[in-house]
Amino acid sequence: MTVENIKTHLLEAKPEIIAITHVANSRVNAATKIADWLFSAAESKTVE
Repeated sequence: MTVENIKTHLLEAKPEIIAITHVANSRVNAATKIADWLFSAAESKTVE
């Protein structure tokens, strides 16, 4: 959804309430990407 889509919806539908979810938070974006990478990484191997 784009800002223009939201604007059009608000002007045409005039809803009493609108909820927008799954908006990225730039303050924690890097940490989220690192956590995703760590949890999706293959199991580590050690050298004996």
